[in-house]
Amino acid sequence: MSNMDAYRLCGGTFFVLISNARKPMPSKDEFYKGVISGLSEPEALMGLAKVLIPDISKPMKTEEKSLKDNTRDFKACIRNGGTFFRLGDAAVLKTFDDRVKQQYKVPLKAMVDFVEEFLDVRTSTKKDEYLVKGLIELLNADNTIDGNELFYARKDGSTMTKDQILSAKELCLPSFLLGLWHYVLTVVKDNKVGQITYDMFCPKQGGAERTYTKMLGENSTREITITYCAADEFTSSAWNEKEFATEEANRDAESFASQKQSQDQLPPSGTTVNNNPFFLNITGGTNTVYGHVDKIEIKNGRSDVDE
Repeated sequence: MSNMDAYRLCGGTFFVLISNARKPMPSKDEFYKGVISGLSEPEALMGLAKVLIPDISKPMKTEEKSLKDNTRDFKACIRNGGTFFRLGDAAVLKTFDDRVKQQYKVPLKAMVDFVEEFLDVRTSTKKDEYLVKGLIELLNADNTIDGNELFYARKDGSTMTKDQILSAKELCLPSFLLGLWHYVLTVVKDNKVGQITYDMFCPKQGGAERTYTKMLGENSTREITITYCAADEFTSSAWNEKEFATEEANRDAESFASQKQSQDQLPPSGTTVNNNPFFLNITGGTNTVYGHVDKIEIKNGRSDVDE
């Protein structure tokens, strides 16, 4: 059995590859000078948590150490991220699952924001390309995931099977990441299944900080084009314009149907319609001369007369 046979895709192993694709961190000199990047692993995991919980509260200063510990344990596949990130909260995951399946643009927009804020994309480093190829290699190596397993990995919210992802020639980075993030949290759920994989990705360093050394995707010969969602696809004005156009089309259709119904109810051409007829009932003589009336009813044995 090769080492890759033990690979598992879960929240922690997903995050290992995500963390490796972050934008450059400040140098030690910059750090000592007070430069704050906002790209630390706890901040990156917080960014991913916002994809689930858009209104998640900002941690207080006193919670920073706890967040750092929870992030380390999540990455090492020891826990599900602790109580602050709520990545194992059943109600949170149910809401996230519903949103992905019914309001896909909302979590996709959150993932687009995450990608733009934290990941090193569209640069000569090719970190975005290596990230996608690395995740595909990890997905391919995970024998517990069937080839027909579904991932919400297309930017229109539709699904792709594992086999379709493995053979894809083009993938949209934000929607691909969202599809895998959704899968590891709502389907895999148990983050601890990736502990062996984490140990292979980030070997123990005798008590020192463990770093990612496997570098999946960097030696891949896979031919795949990485695309991105356009930022203006998610602006409120763009959504409103689309909704307005839809409403206009619906109103036009209703107006046409109403006009058509009215035309269908019109009498044939040349027909005079009297909407206020005058009725004159006469029970007397037979030699009376009448002007124009709409209907005359004579009750003396004669037939009704219409003029």
